[in-house]
Amino acid sequence: MANLKMIQDVAAKIGIDYVTGQKMIYTIKDDYPVQLFEGADGNTPAVLAVIRFDERGKDELIRKMLLQDKSIAQTGLKSKSIEIKDGIIILKWVKGLLGYPKPEKIAGQFLSVFAAVKSVTGRPGVKCRVCESKDITGPVLINGMVDRMCPKCIENMQKEIENVKAAYEALPINFPLAIAVAVVLAIAGAALWAGVIAATSKMYWIIAVLVGLAIGWVTAKAAGKGGLPIQVIVFCATFVSVLLGMIFYIGYVFQHEAAKAGQQVEWGAFVGHVPYILMQAKGDVAFSLAGGVVGAFYGALKAGKPDLSVKVEK
Repeated sequence: MANLKMIQDVAAKIGIDYVTGQKMIYTIKDDYPVQLFEGADGNTPAVLAVIRFDERGKDELIRKMLLQDKSIAQTGLKSKSIEIKDGIIILKWVKGLLGYPKPEKIAGQFLSVFAAVKSVTGRPGVKCRVCESKDITGPVLINGMVDRMCPKCIENMQKEIENVKAAYEALPINFPLAIAVAVVLAIAGAALWAGVIAATSKMYWIIAVLVGLAIGWVTAKAAGKGGLPIQVIVFCATFVSVLLGMIFYIGYVFQHEAAKAGQQVEWGAFVGHVPYILMQAKGDVAFSLAGGVVGAFYGALKAGKPDLSVKVEK
C-alpha cells in the first residue's frame, strides 16, 4: 500500500494541507470539497482522490468533457481511472508492478481534472449540501466520503437512518417461502455442480460460490429480509447443494458405466449405499465440500442484513 508520506507529498503538490492525526486528507480547495487517501480498486491497492462538485445533473456533461479534454489526455490519465457519480468524481491510481506513479504525476493529473471541473461547475462553497446553511466550519467525512453537512442535517440524517433500521427490523420473515426457494435452488445448484464436473472432469469452486450467492440473494428476497436465520438456511442449503451435486455426478458415472455394459442401475440400492460410495471417493468429496463451505460462506454474507449504518467524522 502507499505510505502516508507519499500521500502527503501528493497533497503538498496539489495544495492540500495535511492535518496531523488524519487517516485521510480532506479539505475545501477553491470552494470544492476534495479528498486524498489510499484505498483499493477492487482487490488492488490504489491511491484515490475525490472532487465534489455536487451538481448531479451534470454527471454526463462532466464525463464527456473530461474524456475530450486534451490537456487531461496529455497527462496520461486513462478514462478507466475516472469515475463520476452523483456529483462526485473519483480518480484512481492503481499500484502496478513497479509501484505507484510519482507524486508529481498524480498531482498533475489531479490538477488538470480539477481545473476542467472548475471551468464548467459552480463552486459548492462552505455551506450545507442539503439546506445550504452556512453553519459549518468545513467538510466532514460521511461513511468515509468527504461531504458538506451542517449539524442539524447530520442529526436529521441519523434519525432517518434509525427509522429505516427500525422499519427493517419490524419486517416479518416468510420462512416457508424462504425454505422452499432455498430447497429448489439447492437442487438446481446440485445439477449445475454435477453437470460441470461431467462436462469438464474438473471441480471449480467458483461454481459453488455462484450457487451460494444465488441462493443467498434469492432466498433473502423470498424471506422479505436478511439476517441470521436466513443466513443459516442459505449456508445449509449451499453446503447440501454441493454434496448433492457430488451424489448426482456419481450417479451419472454409475449410469454411464452401466449403459456401456448393457445394464441398469438399481437406484434404490444406489441410494442405500450413498454413504459408502462417498467414503470411497473421499478425496473428491472433501475437495467438493471445501468448495461448498466457501460457497456457503459467501451465500450467507449475501443473505445478511444490509448495512444501514452511517459514520460521521469531523
